[in-house]
This record gives sequence, structure tokens and C-alpha cells, in this order.
Amino acid sequence: MNTQQYLEKLKSGAQMKFSDFIDLIARDYSFSSITFENNGLINSKEENQGSAKVFCFGLMHSLSKAETIKCFGEHYQSVLDSPESQSSHLNIRNFMNTGWEGLLIDQSALKIK
Repeated sequence: MNTQQYLEKLKSGAQMKFSDFIDLIARDYSFSSITFENNGLINSKEENQGSAKVFCFGLMHSLSKAETIKCFGEHYQSVLDSPESQSSHLNIRNFMNTGWEGLLIDQSALKIK
């Protein structure tokens, strides 16, 4: 699935898989690990780079908060299934609360090949 097909599927309301997103990024984009902050949660270059890819992709393609969250696929569903938990998927949970306003990230870390 290329980027256009992925975006069409995303916007159609279809169920998304995180592995499809990661495969798309690996095939069609180059990514440099970065430090980023999500509503006070500091993520180093060595952690949560899948989240960084989702957020950079969302910014690059002007996705809404809801569309961006759907890129997390089954991880987003896990958050929905356990809304009280504060120990897993903190980047998704924080982004659900604050959206783009709570995110400090260098979107230039993701480039089209």
C-alpha cells in the first residue's frame, strides 16, 4: 500500500494496523531518530520512535488529531479498551488529551524517499 492508498484507507474509517504504518514508513520514507515531548512526557532518541514516526507523518500530511491517533492501529484500540490505565501507551493517551498543542517535535525527521 502506498501513501495515497494508506491515507484513503485511514480517512475511510477502516480499521488500521500499526504494522501497515511501520511498513509504509520503512519503504517510502527516511526517518532520523529524535527526542520529542508530548504533553510533558520526554521521549529520547532511543525510545518511542514509532510514536515519533506517527506524529511526523500526521504533521507532514496535515492529519487531524483523530486521523493521527488511528495510525497507531491496535495500540489505540488497547488504550480505548483500558481507559483508566496510565502505565501503557502514554504517548497515545497524552495526544488524545492535548492533540497537536501538547506536542513538541521536529517534523523534518521524516522525509519522503
